[in-house]
Amino acid sequence: MYRSFVVCVLLSVVFIFSALVSWYEGSALLDKSWEWAHSAPFSQMINGEVMGEEQIVQLDYFVYAAKFRPLFPMLMFSSFILLVLAVGSILTKGRWKGSMVLLAFLGVGLFAFSFLSYASSTLGGQVFFYFGIAAGMFAVGSALLMYVRFGRKTV
Repeated sequence: MYRSFVVCVLLSVVFIFSALVSWYEGSALLDKSWEWAHSAPFSQMINGEVMGEEQIVQLDYFVYAAKFRPLFPMLMFSSFILLVLAVGSILTKGRWKGSMVLLAFLGVGLFAFSFLSYASSTLGGQVFFYFGIAAGMFAVGSALLMYVRFGRKTV
């Protein structure tokens, strides 16, 4: 239990650090008004057409960073997924059914998330698409392996 808590704390530190760096890198969006139409989806949902930098929502910084500087957003995303798995393993306390359901939902969520960046023309969008597909396949595959290994004996 102590080891799981330490892992959660370390993953939280990595997540917060990478989120701060991503936020900083994404703030370059303010200087690139030609990119507002393509990299400010949250601002457009809230304000309609973005006319000035004061209308840009902070979440759009992460979108811009993920599109054009994907290293730290990918680190943030990866540490978040691992944090969800670590907290999930603490909450399920080694029960295979709970872990299997968590992995299955996580896999489906990763598939859905990856298709948000399907056919992206930027490097970051392509990285997030392929990472989401690979991580989703791994999560769903792990859930299926758990079912094959443990589920057939009890069902």
